[in-house]
Amino acid sequence: MPSTSGERIIGKVMADIPPNHVSRYEWAARELVKRLEPGSLVLDAACGCGYGSFILANVGFRVECFDLSAEAELYQQNFHHERVKFRRDSVLNIWGDYRTYDAVVSIETIEHVDEKWIKDIGRMTDVMIGTVPNQDVVPFDAENYPWHLKHYTKAEVIELMEGWWCSDWATQYAKWEDYEMVPGDDGMTLGWVGHKS
Repeated sequence: MPSTSGERIIGKVMADIPPNHVSRYEWAARELVKRLEPGSLVLDAACGCGYGSFILANVGFRVECFDLSAEAELYQQNFHHERVKFRRDSVLNIWGDYRTYDAVVSIETIEHVDEKWIKDIGRMTDVMIGTVPNQDVVPFDAENYPWHLKHYTKAEVIELMEGWWCSDWATQYAKWEDYEMVPGDDGMTLGWVGHKS
């Protein structure tokens, strides 16, 4: 079974990662393959132990990934890939370097941070793929979700992504069974593909 640090999923091999989390990155990888050339540069924001960056690299992308956690840095070695560059830092600290990316992937991050974060990340790319807990199905409760600041309805995601066009929506219905990301917006997870308008 996986361990967590806060809500950061930590594992030594892919089998340690819950299938619903793996499915989110596999969906993001499929969506990026439709839109980007092999070798494109992708930012994996708040990457945790790196399993998602590993998935993105396995389909041919170069990946820069960031996480603040020392535990995440320790586990990065388990998901090493030659096309992945890990940095123990907040992704917000790279503004001085001002990088641009072919795409940004933000899987289960936005509910943990100030909404200004997504606006800042959005300056770095024209394509963003993200997921959040669906408020209509998994209502936010600080006692049950102490690491979250809020959950989002589809309308709130659209408002959050002001200046972007959300072209595709995907969802998950459960954690361990029926966990694949499928087209839709009525499950426990909301996923979207955003393009700058």
